[in-house]
Amino acid sequence: LQARRLNPESSIPPLFLGIVALQPENFAEARAYYLQAQSNQIKMAHIEHINPVDLLTGLATSHAALNELKAAEGYYLQALSQPTDLKHWRKASRLYLNQLKNQGDYERALKHFETHTQHVNGEYTATEAQLYREIVLLKSLPDSQRPADVLNDLGQLALLQDQYPSADDYFQQALQKKPAYAPVLFNQGLLALAQKQPQQAQALFEQVLLQQPKHFKARFNLGQALAQQKQTQRAREIWQGLLIEQPQQAEVLEALENLR
Repeated sequence: LQARRLNPESSIPPLFLGIVALQPENFAEARAYYLQAQSNQIKMAHIEHINPVDLLTGLATSHAALNELKAAEGYYLQALSQPTDLKHWRKASRLYLNQLKNQGDYERALKHFETHTQHVNGEYTATEAQLYREIVLLKSLPDSQRPADVLNDLGQLALLQDQYPSADDYFQQALQKKPAYAPVLFNQGLLALAQKQPQQAQALFEQVLLQQPKHFKARFNLGQALAQQKQTQRAREIWQGLLIEQPQQAEVLEALENLR
């Protein structure tokens, strides 16, 4: 803020203020800062050099969050047409794919994935591969025809991308189709852990174990939930039992080491 006051014509302070405003989801504020950065950048282009993809992607993201989808798409397409490095291009491309997915425009999303594939020479990141699989799954069946397993897969993919509200929605839909379904309860437990809700996670993993007492990952993650609640002795007993069964499990050994 001080840099902005000292040099109100610069595009750099409002660009960074826009980035900061996005983190706590102050989207209207972020959009205003990005628009100011864009205006200043036009005036200061001869002496200031910022990556236009960062600016355009920020504008697109803030507009999309405010449900101004047409404006957001325009900024995404501008960002993707800019000469830039692969890291910045693929970030803008991935965000654009997410917008198309969220709009339910799966045909256009898959078509853009063809462009994306060519641009990255077919070398997907794990996140991009997950996003592609999610779009294919969504396109394969309309909402009303998705079975519990497909909804669970969609929730798991959303969870892997840290899209917690979407993950929760898919898991809830799956349980409506198949109540108390252990694979969904397990993923709900992982979601609860990710959201720092260890008591809820504990209850979910215990429900899984009532159905499948030997479920290795449910037992391991139950230990994680207990450890987060400072119930270290119970967590240690669970993990030591797992090591007796499978002594080669490095993640269990590491978890025990972190208890000390």
